[in-house]
Amino acid sequence: MRLLLDESIPCLDLIASDEASLLAVERGEAPMTWRVAVPADEALVLGTAGRFAVEIDLDRARELGVEVLRRPSGGGAVWLWPGCLTWSCAVRYEDAPEAGSIRGAYAFALGRVSAALASLDIPARVEENDLAARGRRLGGSAQRRLRRACLVHGTVIVELDAGRLARMGELLAEPAAAGVKAPAYRAGRSHAAFLTGAREAGCPLSPRELAARLGRALVPGAGPGEPSGAEREEAGRLARERFGAASWRLRR
Repeated sequence: MRLLLDESIPCLDLIASDEASLLAVERGEAPMTWRVAVPADEALVLGTAGRFAVEIDLDRARELGVEVLRRPSGGGAVWLWPGCLTWSCAVRYEDAPEAGSIRGAYAFALGRVSAALASLDIPARVEENDLAARGRRLGGSAQRRLRRACLVHGTVIVELDAGRLARMGELLAEPAAAGVKAPAYRAGRSHAAFLTGAREAGCPLSPRELAARLGRALVPGAGPGEPSGAEREEAGRLARERFGAASWRLRR
């Protein structure tokens, strides 16, 4: 098992790096891989089947200078920015048999992330496919499955202010309007009433500090490693030729 830590990474490169790690794990070229990262920029990220017309306000995003990207996993659109962190787990089914099903893979990854956050005095618990704190969403998750391995990845909001919540309401449609299924515990709440951050839950750490602590809690005794040269090369190619291409980002 290895830990990859990116304390400041552009969102496009993050999407590509997660995919490259998943492919390396799928091929048996890398062990189970946890990555914890802090975005260096802002992006609205659609799921692989997401639709611009109903999930985000593309014109408003362009006005605000927020990049619009698409990831290869499912789920609804999310907003990444330097005030949050992301985590991912790429694992072969033979190394974690419970990850052989969609539900089992979520339980495997989310259970470990929630326990790691709780060890850092952040009152996180799993609610469906979310991480929640005090009844509000701390972060969501999504999944991509291949023949021999899967990637489960998600977010943890750290710093969340009123201004960002207001802009979120402008940029991201509420689930009912977007045709996206909301978790039952959302109970019809708006983005502003539903979301929370680790800071609000009592965590004094910055996103970078929390990312480093979370990584150590997820992979005890292991310092941050480095992706192989082949992974770096594949991530760069994926960013250029696939995830950065308009034909991928704007396909729906």
